[in-house]
Amino acid sequence: MFSRNTATQGLVPALICAVSCVVIIRTGFLSLFFLLPLGIAAYCYSRRIAWFAGAAAIAGNTLAGIILGIISGYSIPVILLDAGYFTLLVVVFLWIVAPPVNGPAFMRISGAYRIVAGSVLVFAGMIPAAYLLRDSSGMYKSIMDQAEMLASLYRASMAGDAVERSISEQYVTAEAILQGLSYVAVRGAGIASCMVFLFFSRQAALIVTWFVRHERPGGNLMAFHAAPKMIWVLSISLLGVILGLSVKIAALEIAAWNILVICAMIYLAQGGGILLFFLSRPGVPPMLRFLLNFFLIMLIFSPGINIGVLVILVLLGIAENWIPFRVPKINGSSSTPGM
Repeated sequence: MFSRNTATQGLVPALICAVSCVVIIRTGFLSLFFLLPLGIAAYCYSRRIAWFAGAAAIAGNTLAGIILGIISGYSIPVILLDAGYFTLLVVVFLWIVAPPVNGPAFMRISGAYRIVAGSVLVFAGMIPAAYLLRDSSGMYKSIMDQAEMLASLYRASMAGDAVERSISEQYVTAEAILQGLSYVAVRGAGIASCMVFLFFSRQAALIVTWFVRHERPGGNLMAFHAAPKMIWVLSISLLGVILGLSVKIAALEIAAWNILVICAMIYLAQGGGILLFFLSRPGVPPMLRFLLNFFLIMLIFSPGINIGVLVILVLLGIAENWIPFRVPKINGSSSTPGM
C-alpha cells in the first residue's frame, strides 16, 4: 500500500507528464514526441503513475478538444473522433511500455509483439477516422493543401526539363498523391508507419530514462526471438501477394501484403536484436559502440540508404532461423566432451 506522502509524490510527476502530453499534441510543436512524457512516467517512475498520467492526459485532451472544437466550428462527430483516437493511442502506448503485471496472458506478451499488435489496432482505428474526416470540409481542405504542397515541390524539382514538367503538371496532382498514399497505406505501409512511430516513442523514453537514472529498463531487444513458425507465415503471405496480383483479387492481395509487412517488421526487430547483441559484446570498445549506433541511426534516417539497411536487418533476422547468431562466446575448452 502507498502512504499519503508516496501517493502525493507520484501524483505530481503524473500530472506533469499528462499536461506535457496534452500541450505537445495541441500546440503542434514537436507533436511527434507527444507520447514521450507517458513513456518517461512508465520507465522513470512506475506502471501505476504511467496509467494515471495517461488517464489525466485523456481527460485533459478531451476537454481541450471540446473547447477548441467549439471555437473552430468543428462538428460533434469530429470532436469525438479526435478524443477517441487520442485515447486509443495513449492506451496502446501504455500497454506497450507499462503492461499489466497480473493481467491476462495475452496482455503480457513480448514487447515486440505488443508493438505489432498495437500498430494493427492504431491503424484499424485510423481507417474509420479517415472516412469520417472526408465529410469535414476543414479537415479535407487541410489534407488537400498538404498534398498540393507535395505536388508543387515535386513539380518544382522538374523545372529544368519542359517535357517532364508538362507530364508532372498533368499527372502529379494532389488527388493522385492521395490515391497513391491510400493505395500503399492499406497494403502494409500504414501498419509499418504506426510501428515506427510507437517504436520511436518507446526508444525515446528509454534514452531519457538512461540519461536520468543511468539504467535501462527490462525488455531488451537483444533477447527477442521470433516464433519459429513465423517463417511459414511469411512464406504463405508472399504467395498470397503473388496469387492476389495474378488473379486480381484485391482483398486477398491487401490482406497478404499486411501480413507480409507484419512478419517483415517482426524479423526486423529480430535483426536489430542480433545487431545489438554483437555491439554489446565485451570486446567492443564503448566509443566504437556509440559510433556504430550513431552511424546506424543516421543510415536508417537517410532516404534511399535506409531501405537497404532495413532490408539487411530483415534478412539477418530471417537467417537466424538456420544460423544461431546469438550464441554466447565461450573461451577455453568445453567441459562437455564432444561439444
